[in-house]
Amino acid sequence: MNEQQSIFDAGFDDNLSIRRRTLLSLAVKMYVWFFMVLGCIFLLEGLCSLFSSLVGKNDLFSDTDMLTYWIGRLILSFVGGSVLVLIGGVIWKEMKWAIRINWVFAVLTLLSLLFRMFDIRTGVISEDLTIFLPTLFFLPYWIMLYRIQKRWEQLIQTKK
Repeated sequence: MNEQQSIFDAGFDDNLSIRRRTLLSLAVKMYVWFFMVLGCIFLLEGLCSLFSSLVGKNDLFSDTDMLTYWIGRLILSFVGGSVLVLIGGVIWKEMKWAIRINWVFAVLTLLSLLFRMFDIRTGVISEDLTIFLPTLFFLPYWIMLYRIQKRWEQLIQTKK
């Protein structure tokens, strides 16, 4: 009797997708989790501080300056937290466009740095070096993402 050994062809698993997560180095995984945790902390901090202010003061919304302050703080908290969760979460979820959205974030961060560095009104360049700290923190992450993106594209091309 001639029985078939397996229902699958020999080349069955040749076209399986390569998991991007396996290409992530430990440092990139740490960055990704750091971004997601820090983003959640930003979101929770905004909510907790608003709640504590509402409980502590009943006339919070009667003062226009205080209301403007809290609206700005909540917007900053939610936007900042959401962006951090997004840039870490899409990498972890292995979205196809994850690295590209991180490039958009990189460009926006660098543009923000340039706008903070150069005062348009006076034409003076700031000598405050602390504005470079976010860039110095993100630079290794961006370099590692570039290396991962190149490797990912090369692996996909060899599988085709």
